[in-house]
Amino acid sequence: MPQITASTFAYKSKFPTITDAQIVDAVDYVENVFYGCLTLWSTVSSATRQAALRLKLENLLVAWYLSALNPTALEGVQSSGGMPMNAKSIGGESGTSITYRQLDVQDALVQLTTNTFGQQAIMMIHSCPDRATFFGG
Repeated sequence: MPQITASTFAYKSKFPTITDAQIVDAVDYVENVFYGCLTLWSTVSSATRQAALRLKLENLLVAWYLSALNPTALEGVQSSGGMPMNAKSIGGESGTSITYRQLDVQDALVQLTTNTFGQQAIMMIHSCPDRATFFGG
């Protein structure tokens, strides 16, 4: 299983005020709550590729968790305040207008829709070839 440390966390530079202890706590949370996700890609023939994909997913999930807990600590990443946007208009007849869209995800993954890291993790989970085995796709 992938193992991230505070020094190997891929998005550490995006969280300049987050401590190493907070990163370690986030890694622990992700490895426990999303354990099943970190075993995906078992159908990929290369063990090296499996490990790389799992590590990428774990990094995204840790970044999602840190962003959710500490939104003001995030730097240099565009955000929609935790909501996926469908449309945005500035000006016009009545001024600013924003429409949010609902992502079509399983109930257990809805929490990941709150920021870009979680949304990327959802895409990785949905595109994993193991899902074809589980769901006959």
